[in-house]
Amino acid sequence: MTAAKNKARSFWAKAEAAGEGMEVALRAFLGLMFAIGFASFGFWLGSQVHAGIGLIIALILIPIGFLIGFFWVEVKFVMKLILGSMFE
Repeated sequence: MTAAKNKARSFWAKAEAAGEGMEVALRAFLGLMFAIGFASFGFWLGSQVHAGIGLIIALILIPIGFLIGFFWVEVKFVMKLILGSMFE
């Protein structure tokens, strides 16, 4: 009986660890996508004046985009609280 309980706990511990790993991977993927999007927009916007300015703006926006993408679930929750049901 004890061996069966340990086996079940072991299975659910592994499943939970796999789920946490997938969550981190998805957050990192979203962070990367947001970082690329923000950097592209910043480079385009700055390069209207000069390519060097676009590069500087892109480098500034990369970490901002990554953080927004990584914490997108929390950002979306706060936006829903602030703006009501506009983003449902």
